[in-house]
Amino acid sequence: METNPENQASESRQDYDEAIRMGQEIEKEVADTGTWVSPINLELLLANAIIACIYPAVWGAIVLFLAAGCISAANRNTVRKCLKAHDIAGAKAALGPAKTWHTVATLTLLAMAFIEIWGFFRLVDFFKGQ
Repeated sequence: METNPENQASESRQDYDEAIRMGQEIEKEVADTGTWVSPINLELLLANAIIACIYPAVWGAIVLFLAAGCISAANRNTVRKCLKAHDIAGAKAALGPAKTWHTVATLTLLAMAFIEIWGFFRLVDFFKGQ
């Protein structure tokens, strides 16, 4: 086992830099998550819930969005706890799933926007047909 102080200082500095980078990524995701609660996105959830009353398959998008958001938040909290405990390996292990689930939630929000547009056109067709 190597006990060279220069190597230990270098590894310590790399761990510190990695911890700072992960912390910044997590805080960026938290800021992005805040945009999910905008009036437009809340309207998307409401509109999709109304559409889901007619087309039950739409509930899948709503549930996937909520589940992905919760899983992403849980993984972000794990990263924070690991960084507080100076467990860089644990933080790295939790960062990947946090980013993946955040992306899934964002893509599901985009899908819900398309569902709302589709629902609007279905509504227009319904009223034109009468």
